[in-house]
Order: sequence, then C-alpha cells, then structure tokens
Amino acid sequence: MADQLRRDVLGCYGAAFGATANLDRLANESAVFHRHTVNCPLCVPSRISLVTGSHPHVNGAVVNASASTVPTSLAGSRSSSSTTATPE
Repeated sequence: MADQLRRDVLGCYGAAFGATANLDRLANESAVFHRHTVNCPLCVPSRISLVTGSHPHVNGAVVNASASTVPTSLAGSRSSSSTTATPE
C-alpha cells in the first residue's frame, strides 16, 4: 500500500510525468475508482479501517501512533486462518 499517493501523479489517472508503470499496469488489470473517500485522513486509522471493516471511532484507532496502540482486535491477526472484513 502506497503512502501519501495522490491520483494526480499516476499515469492511470492521466498524469503525464513520473514513472508509475507498475501501478499503471495494476490499474489496467484491476478496478479503478474515480470517486472515493477514506474513513479518516490519517494513515494508521485509515489502514486499520480497511483491515477491520469498522470506523476509527469504533475500532479505537483514531491517531497515527506506535504499533503498541493498535487495537487489541488486531492482535494475532496474521494467522493463516484470519480474514478481512467484507462488505455486506
């Protein structure tokens, strides 16, 4: 997952400068969103929302902080049997 990456620097969205060949290829083989938002403008809460499928105020990740403040619901979530949230 790229950090601090805006659409105006990606070739798949029409940017004429820079080299984003791998991301452009991925975009050509994937779904590309033209209108989207995030649950939180901060990196850590937004990423934890992606993993848990819950809003920052629900999962407890409301600030960019050290790994020690990651909600306990993610503790041990790297097991082979874990799954991510899916839309209902």
